[in-house]
Parts: sequence; structure tokens; C-alpha cells
Amino acid sequence: MPSLGLGHFTFLDLSPSDLVRTARGAGFDFVGLRLHPAARDALSWLPDKSGLKELRRVMAGEGIALYDVETIVINKALDPDDLMPALDAACELGARRVNVCADVFPQLGDTFAKICEGAASRALGVDLECMPWRGINTPRACFDLIAETGAGNCGYLVDALHHSRCGDASRSCRGTGRMPGLSAAL
Repeated sequence: MPSLGLGHFTFLDLSPSDLVRTARGAGFDFVGLRLHPAARDALSWLPDKSGLKELRRVMAGEGIALYDVETIVINKALDPDDLMPALDAACELGARRVNVCADVFPQLGDTFAKICEGAASRALGVDLECMPWRGINTPRACFDLIAETGAGNCGYLVDALHHSRCGDASRSCRGTGRMPGLSAAL
């Protein structure tokens, strides 16, 4: 049977420890956590050092893993250095991936590359997701940004809802013969 995870966005008002307990009670195997705000003044849950220790204890006790940090919005206001504490926490908690979406702005390629480098240095992969209201709003735009940066630790995240809203990757990648950087959360 495949592993199932519970994303923090589903119950964003729950603390990470409460989300972990809720996930275990509902039969999930892992969680995604919102450790960085998706917008200015938006709710997020970056634990301090003692909070990380407590969260690790709760995760171990409940048998719940952390799959990813969800969703980092890459826009012109995001300084990649401001994201590094969340990546440090993700690494310390055993996360595997960082879920991102992006707007289009002149420094996008450089910003995305810095985020991928920061994630790679912490053994984290980066999953780029298209969303219809963002500048990177098609699978092709995701593949192009991944190719532009050349980062080996990133891929296109197939979120069924956003993917169907943004376009079928086989149509948007016609002529390439492949879909580079394809990844999916399990």
C-alpha cells in the first residue's frame, strides 16, 4: 500500500506537533510542514531550537516522518537567505523535499538557483509546482526554469489539481521527447 501524507495547508491552524498527532490518528505516514510564510504576515510554524527537539520527539513517538516543507512562494520580495532557517529546520527534522511555486521577475533564475543550492547543501530536493495565478503557470514554464538553472536537485511537482488547471505536460512539452525533472510527492 502506498504511503500517504497530510499537508499542513489542510490544517494550517494546527501546530506541527498537533498536525503530527492528527496525521497518526487518521492513518497517515508523513506530513508536510509550513515552516516559512507563503505571504507577508501569513501563518507559518518555524520552531525554535527547543521546539525542534520537541517536534522530533513527537514525530518519533507517533511514527510520522516529514516529507516536505510546503509551499515557498518565490517572488521578487523573497530573499533566499531568509529561507535558510526553514531549510535548516527541514533538514534537522529529516525532510526530503521543499515545495515551491514562483512568480516571474528579472532575478527569478538567480533566486531559484540560490534556493536550490541552499536545499542541496542540506540534502533536500526542490519541487517546482505550477499554479494558474503565478507567473510560472504551466508545466513548460517549470521545465524551462529548471533547465535554466541546471540544478540537479529539482523537479516538476505534479499536483493533480494545479497540473490540470495549468495544462497537460505532454502538450506543453511536445517536441522535447521527454519531460525533464519530473517528480511527484509520494
